[in-house]
Amino acid sequence: MVVDPKVSVVIVISRGVEDVDRYRTFTNCFSSLSKQSYDHEKFEIILVNSGANYSSQQINELIAIAAQDNTFFTYLDPKQGNIGAARARNYGANAIRFGKTKLQSDIIAITDDDVLVPSNWLSELIKPYTANMNVVCTGGLCLPPKPLTEKNIFAFYDLVIYGRCFKHKVEYSELYDQLPESYTSTDIDEHPVYTGSITYDRKVFEESGGFPEDYPHFVYGEDANLKERIMREQLGKFIFVPVISTHLALYNWQRFMLQQMSRGISILYYEKNHNVKVQKRLNIALRIIATPIVTVINLLNNLRQPKIAFLDSVAYFWRQYGKLKYYNSVYE
Repeated sequence: MVVDPKVSVVIVISRGVEDVDRYRTFTNCFSSLSKQSYDHEKFEIILVNSGANYSSQQINELIAIAAQDNTFFTYLDPKQGNIGAARARNYGANAIRFGKTKLQSDIIAITDDDVLVPSNWLSELIKPYTANMNVVCTGGLCLPPKPLTEKNIFAFYDLVIYGRCFKHKVEYSELYDQLPESYTSTDIDEHPVYTGSITYDRKVFEESGGFPEDYPHFVYGEDANLKERIMREQLGKFIFVPVISTHLALYNWQRFMLQQMSRGISILYYEKNHNVKVQKRLNIALRIIATPIVTVINLLNNLRQPKIAFLDSVAYFWRQYGKLKYYNSVYE
């Protein structure tokens, strides 16, 4: 890897802008990307429109933000509606390969349109590549705003889940102030994997085929699928980097419910595509019926943190419900 690699940051927009607060959130996140401390001659932002109804004026506002910060910017619109995050990200990566962007980059960085990144985000994620460590991927964290986790139960639960995805267990209460040191990941379910804060060696990304485009938009796991394929081919190391971005999601009941349903569906999707014995409809129904028992067990195992035990049980119910609801359309 070169000493000062060129980086392309791919970000996908797929939602409408009727919500003024939503658009304001995105422009703030875009501005945080544009103001990176990384050499502005060495990175670019690629914005892929996947069905968002942005006006010319709004696109021009983004162009102006990038220009003010002397940041290379390319706007791409496949004009195919919502093509899904995986396909849209691949579209951005392919644009680099075919010379449709400002740079022929060495690294692809990915974040989401509701993620606020710190000014040193790219600099920190790029460091392992320059240390001659045979690195193919680096990633940090996307955590809810700390004050929100103290008053919003759904933001709090997201924080708990993030803490469970490290190589070595980390208490959620330590995530903002006592992050673990950088480590090499050896499991597809541990950080780094999430596409809110991640980078890939572009050559390896292309050789591996990028993100799988057959994943329905409500199924999670295209990021883990890519990680699994790269690991299987032993193409290089995945490095966790202790840099925190802020996830400005809508932490509410609807998001929580749909998120858990999608996680349940994703389990079935994974089993189907990996020749694993797929859970039967009856077994899923019995799991739903057993939710009260699961709740009691969770509470007994976590007497000191009953709130987490309760949320785990509610999440369990909606995961099973998601499996059952989607079962027929997946397997029949």
